[in-house]
Amino acid sequence: MVIYYRDDHVRVSSKVIQSGDRVYPIAQLDDVWLEYGPWQADRAFGILMVRLLVGVAGAALVAAVVAVVVDLRDPGGDLVPTWVVYAFLFGSPVVLGVLVRSAERTAERGPRVMMLCAQWNGRNVLLFSSDNATRFGQVHRAVQRALEATYP
Repeated sequence: MVIYYRDDHVRVSSKVIQSGDRVYPIAQLDDVWLEYGPWQADRAFGILMVRLLVGVAGAALVAAVVAVVVDLRDPGGDLVPTWVVYAFLFGSPVVLGVLVRSAERTAERGPRVMMLCAQWNGRNVLLFSSDNATRFGQVHRAVQRALEATYP
């Protein structure tokens, strides 16, 4: 028996798909398909806000660089103290790194739940669902490989 994917809640082998306490033999699955759950506005709003923060921080970094290039000794002029411009200029790579990583993590969850469904013994069943796109992709690919090995 070949194990294609295994974690704490899901196991996909060449014989069965086990999700929680449910077990589905691969040979008894007639059809497998993907579905997306309802759109979740709070997740979409979170993704939008983090991406907006990345854009604002990037634009502020460009503005700080331009201000330093225009006037090296007093880049803030009368609007911003010079030390604030230089502090932002040197600290912004860290801020941008944190924001970009945060944007990647929020986008990875996505605004919808992804569901892997199948037809088993004449009825539709939910094999697996997740809001984590990476994990869902790994499970989906494992199921595809198990099906390909069973039905060449």
